[in-house]
Amino acid sequence: MKNTSYTSLLSIIVLFGALLPASSLAQNRPDTLSYKCFEAFHYTPMGRRWASDTTTLASNRFRLNGKEEQPLPGGLFTMFSNPLVDYGARFFDPATARWLSPDPLSGKYPGIAPYAFCAGDPVNFVDPDGNRPIYSTEGILLGTDDNGLQGDAIIMDAQNFKQGMSPDLAAKYDLGISALSDAALVRFNKSYSSLSQRPDWDGYLTLSEANKWYRNGSGKPLFVSLEKLDLSNLSLEGKTVGQNFLVNMFKDSDNTNDALVHGVITLKMYPDRTVRAFSGTYKFYMKPWTKENFKRNIATIGGEIVAGQGRKYEINIYGSKIIP
Repeated sequence: MKNTSYTSLLSIIVLFGALLPASSLAQNRPDTLSYKCFEAFHYTPMGRRWASDTTTLASNRFRLNGKEEQPLPGGLFTMFSNPLVDYGARFFDPATARWLSPDPLSGKYPGIAPYAFCAGDPVNFVDPDGNRPIYSTEGILLGTDDNGLQGDAIIMDAQNFKQGMSPDLAAKYDLGISALSDAALVRFNKSYSSLSQRPDWDGYLTLSEANKWYRNGSGKPLFVSLEKLDLSNLSLEGKTVGQNFLVNMFKDSDNTNDALVHGVITLKMYPDRTVRAFSGTYKFYMKPWTKENFKRNIATIGGEIVAGQGRKYEINIYGSKIIP
């Protein structure tokens, strides 16, 4: 490599932990760039550091896979040590090639060991940090994986999509942005750039937001997180794994907003006291005017008056929740 004067520098992390200064692509052709290597490490297949070609940069802690290293107890943090690697959801110890805690999403996948990585198949799968909006090759929002709207978008054939699909499976079907035609790319950019303005961006829906979407959402679905719903009064007594059961939010939740927005939801029981939810519909409908339904129907009439004229829509509830 030859030394070159640069008008601007950009530090980038590349495979195997090399930190390089790159000249501005706006002023240089990529095929004529020259680089000076400031830092490079060699790793075993499982991430243990075994050699260093250059002097380390004390200010750089983002090395293996671009993840942040955390000092070992006692302040050890040198080129000869192997600090823990922070993957966000859990820490990885490259010295032993082990995770220090189970996958926080392991309750959703009872058939996969809680200390596994990429479902035991890292060649074909990646382990994204979730939160993926999923679009069709026409640039139309299909829904989300099991973690919501925030994050990098996935493009896939609509026939492969299933709402709430696992992040690993969604990543497997990802075709990339190049799969979009020019017209589809315009639709995608318009939708994707406006996701943060949606009422379900944060995975939670207030009554005011639900009513506004009822009036102005054109019947399009919303996506909320089960983890953010209050189920503090829910009892799993008598419930068995695989069983579907109804939950009256007015009884099983201490949150009035959740009760008014969701009313009654359907849950399914999984191992380790984990539950998942089916989608519901936000609408105002009357039940027979029996003694049991009288108060409920009066509340429904009042709710529709407050909401105003609108169109019913589906509320997809993603994720899982452990019930104490």
